[in-house]
Amino acid sequence: MQQAPKGLDIRVAQTVVSINQAWFDMTSILFSLTLVAAGVSILRGAMMSRWAGWAAIAMGLALVPTGPEFQLVPYVGILAVAVYYTVRPARPRQHFASTAQPSVSTALPATR
Repeated sequence: MQQAPKGLDIRVAQTVVSINQAWFDMTSILFSLTLVAAGVSILRGAMMSRWAGWAAIAMGLALVPTGPEFQLVPYVGILAVAVYYTVRPARPRQHFASTAQPSVSTALPATR
C-alpha cells in the first residue's frame, strides 16, 4: 500500500501490460489480413510469380489460428521473396510497337 502514493500502483502496471498484450494479439490478425490481400493482388495482377501469391495467402491463413507465436515465419517468407526477386537474373524484355505517331521530320520544306 505504500507504493500507491508514490505512483507505483501494481494495478496500473498490470493494466498497461494487458493493453500491450491485447494490442500485440490484434496485430497478428491485421498482419494475416494484409498477407492474404497481398497474395490476392499478386495473383490477380500477375506481376510476380504465382508461387509468391499463394505463399502469401497460405502464410496469412496459417497466421490466424496460431497467433503471434507464428509471426516470425511470414517475415522470413517476405525476406525470401525479396531475396529471390533481388538476385534472380533479369528476364529479357519484350519491346512492343509504339502506338505513338511517327515523329515529325526536322527539315522544313522550302516555301519559295
